Amino acid sequence: MDSPYTPRLAVNNDNKKGKIINDPVHGHMEFESEVVKAIDTVYFQRLRELKQLGSADWVFPGAVHTRFIHSLGVSYLASSMMRRLQTKQPELRIQDRDVLLVSLAGLCHDLGHGPFSHGFERVVQIVLEEERKKGTDVPPAWHHEHASEMLFEQVVKEGGLDLKQEEIQLVKAMIRGVKKKEPRPMGKPLYLFQIVANKQTGMDVDKYDYLLRDAMFCGAKIAFDITRLLRPQVREDTDGDLILSYYIKEEWMIHQLFRSRFDLHHQVYGHSVVVALQLMIEEVLILAKDWLRITEAIKCPKLYLYLTDHVIHRIECLKPENAPVEFPTDDLKKAQELIRRIKQRDLYTSILHDVNLPVDLIRVKEDRLHAEKKLKSDLIRAKPELEQFSGKFIVAFGDRDFTCKSANPLKLVPFYTDKLNKSSENIKYLTDRDLKHSSQPAHFWERIIRVYCKEKSLSSTIAPLVEEAFNSLNDQAGALSPVVRNSKVPESPNPSQEQVYLFPSLSQGTTTGKRTLFNATLPDIVDDEPLMKRPRMAAP
Repeated sequence: MDSPYTPRLAVNNDNKKGKIINDPVHGHMEFESEVVKAIDTVYFQRLRELKQLGSADWVFPGAVHTRFIHSLGVSYLASSMMRRLQTKQPELRIQDRDVLLVSLAGLCHDLGHGPFSHGFERVVQIVLEEERKKGTDVPPAWHHEHASEMLFEQVVKEGGLDLKQEEIQLVKAMIRGVKKKEPRPMGKPLYLFQIVANKQTGMDVDKYDYLLRDAMFCGAKIAFDITRLLRPQVREDTDGDLILSYYIKEEWMIHQLFRSRFDLHHQVYGHSVVVALQLMIEEVLILAKDWLRITEAIKCPKLYLYLTDHVIHRIECLKPENAPVEFPTDDLKKAQELIRRIKQRDLYTSILHDVNLPVDLIRVKEDRLHAEKKLKSDLIRAKPELEQFSGKFIVAFGDRDFTCKSANPLKLVPFYTDKLNKSSENIKYLTDRDLKHSSQPAHFWERIIRVYCKEKSLSSTIAPLVEEAFNSLNDQAGALSPVVRNSKVPESPNPSQEQVYLFPSLSQGTTTGKRTLFNATLPDIVDDEPLMKRPRMAAP
């Protein structure tokens, strides 16, 4: 007898009936026949072999849910929201075809994820950077959405979906999201592009599903209910665009949604051991890049099909004495040793843990990969003894935010009220005056810096050198600048003024609690705005 959570999806494409699938998060989910055709393609079934949270199940054993069931959930929620709008707002003239296209966008939005989820994007970035230095013609940038669009075309072809070319382009636009001023395929209203990937507010069914699902399978506690968030109204904004808006009484629930995202990044996605595991897996994939043909696979659906979490097992089963030509024996041995260490919990060690840099005070212009390299170079410059260990430690940046980087996401959400119904206004945006309550945090985006040592036996040697390097940077003129509370940063800070530092001291023997702002040693880190405009932050 089948488990209630095991979907039976083998169907005949001539069958006009849909399917009902039982899901532990949403219960019974119904899908129409055209969606089932897409589900029953090898490109979608591939998502069964991709865990939603990559390496997180090594820390949270329950986190073994896949991109497959998440994508089903997103498709179901997208369809449910569209059906409700179709019923409650007939003036929108939503057609069944519109419901189908949005549902397909939800289903296929994650088709392009590679092995171990978002970590693969970093691997591709590193590989493309190396190829670019060799003079190879490679894409300037790559994200998993690019692969999602590529694979969606294969789903349409293989599944025999009855879609016109303009409808295929429409679904692709729904997958990647559309900014407000961008042209929209087929001239469709903006709200259709806000359901799966909302580029205006960050409130979309993708987020609703993964927050609920990840929390459930990780055993994390979050406090928001999507029931009423799935009941927005479509209203016209001042630019004449039809957008999703929410009842003003849902302000608290929407705040909880964004807060839950921040909390899961803190508890799960950015867990220090999860990050250590991800760094080790990324190194394995980089060693195997030529064997996996990564630069070719991101442009070839047939090759991309086999880039799943199972590549680790394939690497593990190779014999060094018969190593493939594309996988040099030394690299293969290194990759297999890393896999062995992962399985025996001999992981990279965190020697600098969770240095918080609130990014509403400083912001990195370049991407994280280059910023990490620059910070590592600065540490070695400040403490030359670290040069001999340059291959033994890693500087890792991580972000956690409320969805809209440094902005308060509630200010970007359009609300409607009963009073607005009786006036000429359709929607209302909240201001600072509206948001003056205790639940609002001082800042909405944090950048975390960690330093990992690759060998535990060296951690006691490298850790003091890293500490001294940071202290040395603190002492160098122009390297680190103190932030003076309630004023702009002066060229020569007055010692008598109260100073707040953003970098915590690494010294075990000091308990000053002061922090320092990392400023000039990273040329791509800049001050954003006058300090007097920023919320007051107490030093820890």
